[in-house]
Amino acid sequence: MMETSNTTPMLTKGVVMGRNAKKELIQQGYLDNVPDRFRPLFSVVPVFQADSLDDYGILILQAIETIRPTRFTEWVAVKDYVDVTWEIAQYRRVRTSIIDAAVNELVSDLAQAHDGSIPRFGKQHYIPAETMTYDTARFRALVAKLGVSPDLLIGQAFLRRAPELQRIDLLIAVREKALQSILQGLYLGREHALTMAKMREGNGGRALPPPAGAIEPDGASDTNEAA
Repeated sequence: MMETSNTTPMLTKGVVMGRNAKKELIQQGYLDNVPDRFRPLFSVVPVFQADSLDDYGILILQAIETIRPTRFTEWVAVKDYVDVTWEIAQYRRVRTSIIDAAVNELVSDLAQAHDGSIPRFGKQHYIPAETMTYDTARFRALVAKLGVSPDLLIGQAFLRRAPELQRIDLLIAVREKALQSILQGLYLGREHALTMAKMREGNGGRALPPPAGAIEPDGASDTNEAA
């Protein structure tokens, strides 16, 4: 049977290790709208070598279009937003693969219980994952032969892998919260910048006075008095 208990640690390790991809992203045009001084932010990305870098690049384009960064802190937020969004998508892929594996195991178990009713493969009578993942009609036909509802089978798959699914769901929830924090930080940063701009405008475009009790630079008090 397929084992998936080690999937989550592998994903976490991959995210930490990252992938040196800036050159590839530049060659494929995904960093065309990123100023040169900010491109080093995309030197390392949480993408496995076996995964398509295009999907990550598309996320970059979408994030830039949505956030429209202008300052360094906003470009950092773009990178963080893309990385966390990618990570969430990866966790969801793992979640789907866990369910697929559990369904495969259940169908194989049923096949063994009903000898000859379903074509079996390998010493463990295991039905390959692609049978379920890429051929829905085939999957339904196999299940129908056993008189089992596909929905019931999926429900049993959830029960069989409940601890793993709960762990993945927790990871997704944590990263979704991080995503909200990034967006909230962007909003607050822009609100602060707008407030400061209005205050400077109200001060005739001059630098704002320091807070009460602050130590002014040499000559600052003379300048203020002269004004």
